[in-house]
Amino acid sequence: MPVSRPRLVPVRAAAALLLSAALACAPAAQDAAEATAQASTPYVFTDSASAIALELPAIWKDRFHVADGITDPAEGLLHQLTLHFVQEDASIQTEKPLLIARVFDRAVWLRIGNDPAVARFGVPVGGNETRTLVLRTAPDNPFTPTTADALGYDSLMLALFDRPFRATVRTDGSAPDSAR
Repeated sequence: MPVSRPRLVPVRAAAALLLSAALACAPAAQDAAEATAQASTPYVFTDSASAIALELPAIWKDRFHVADGITDPAEGLLHQLTLHFVQEDASIQTEKPLLIARVFDRAVWLRIGNDPAVARFGVPVGGNETRTLVLRTAPDNPFTPTTADALGYDSLMLALFDRPFRATVRTDGSAPDSAR
């Protein structure tokens, strides 16, 4: 049986093939680099009524809607915002919170903040001389596992904990310029 020999490619042809393969991969590498840069750029959510700014991962943009209103009254609670997940199918929107931001009077929070009963409100993440911002994430994913909504919900929560969290509260009640 005759043995076939490997076909030899001239050096110039091999270099041309290698260069064309590298050029074909360049746009994909550039797209990946741009996606990584975009993912590392935070999205700053501001609310003028509560005078807070939350620096969220970029993938959170357009993935939540905000409900403004106190659902669990407490001493010193001045304002509450609930960030609800936006589901894939807009026709079946339900209230599925991702994050609850509460603004407390600082003097009251300093007095009650260590009480275990108050822990349900979350953890203080920012504040100023007069107010304290307290955040609480949802305790679990409310969607059926492996559904598009469950995966989307999890990706937002994982991105939230993938980087340091920053928030600001303005003393004068105006919307913060940016998160610090």
